[in-house]
Amino acid sequence: MFAFAIAFLCFQYLNAQELIRFKENDKYGLKDESGKIIFEPEFLYISEFIHNKSRIAKSLDSVGVINEKGEILIPLDYEYISILDSTEYEFGKRTKYFGEYKMGVLDQNGNIKIPMKYNHVRKINGYIVTLNKDSIVSEVYGSDLREVQSFYGFYDLNGKLILEPKYNYISALNDNLIRVSHNDKEALYHVDGTMIFDFSDNYYYRQTENRVKFKQNQKLGFLDENGNVVIEPIYEYAFNFRHGFSVVRINDKCGTINLSGEVIREIKHDCKMLMVDLEKEYGALNFDRPEL
Repeated sequence: MFAFAIAFLCFQYLNAQELIRFKENDKYGLKDESGKIIFEPEFLYISEFIHNKSRIAKSLDSVGVINEKGEILIPLDYEYISILDSTEYEFGKRTKYFGEYKMGVLDQNGNIKIPMKYNHVRKINGYIVTLNKDSIVSEVYGSDLREVQSFYGFYDLNGKLILEPKYNYISALNDNLIRVSHNDKEALYHVDGTMIFDFSDNYYYRQTENRVKFKQNQKLGFLDENGNVVIEPIYEYAFNFRHGFSVVRINDKCGTINLSGEVIREIKHDCKMLMVDLEKEYGALNFDRPEL
C-alpha cells in the first residue's frame, strides 16, 4: 500500500509538471520541467495555455490545439483556430482577402457545431454570427476596392440556427434575451427564437439586477430576465437598478422604486438633492455608467 501511494504521488507530480516552450532555429517546441522533449522544435508558433489549451501551428495553413499534457485535441487541419472557452473553438480558413477568414465553431471533440461560413463568431448566450457581403467598387493597383456590409444572425447553444444572418446588429442583454436591430428598429427575442417584441421604436438596455430597462413611446419601464413586463413604461427617466432600487423621474420630480415597481421614496423630490441623499446612504452609486 505504501509503495502504491508513493507511485501514485510520483504519477501526480509528473502530470502536474508544466510544459515549457523553447526555441531552436526560429522554430518552437515543448518540453517538461525535467527537460524531456514533448514536441520537437518544428512549430511556427506555440501559444500560451488558455483553459489548459494551446494553439500550435506548423505553417500558416496548419493550425491545431493541444492540452497541457501535450495531447493533440484538434489536428493541424485549419488555417485559423481561436479558443472560445474551455470546451469549444472558433475555426476557419482564409478567404481571398488578406487577414480575412470564414469561421465556424468546433465542439470539444473537433466536430463542426457551427458551419464554417461566417466572418466572425461571438459566444455569449448563444452564438452571434456575422456575415459580410461585399461589392467591388473598383480596382486600385491590382487590388479590389470594396464596400462591405455586415449582417448578423444567431445560433442557440446547441448549434441550432435561430435567426438568419440578415440583421444590422444583434447583442445579448442577459442569458435569455437578445436585442435585434434592423433598419433603425429594434426587436426583442428569447434565445430560443421566440419574438417578445416585434420591430419598433422600442429600445432595450442590458440587464442589471435581473431587470432589463426598456423604452417604449419615449417612456421607460422594466422587464424581468425573460422579457415579461414587470414595471410599466411610465417614467420620463429611470436609472438602472442598484442595491435593489432605481431612481425614476416623472414631471421633473424624482423618487425610487423597488424591483417590483413599488414606490420606496415618493416621486416628489428634487432630483439633485435626492441623489445627494442616496450617495450619503449608499456611497458612490455609479449611476452615470454608460448603459449600452
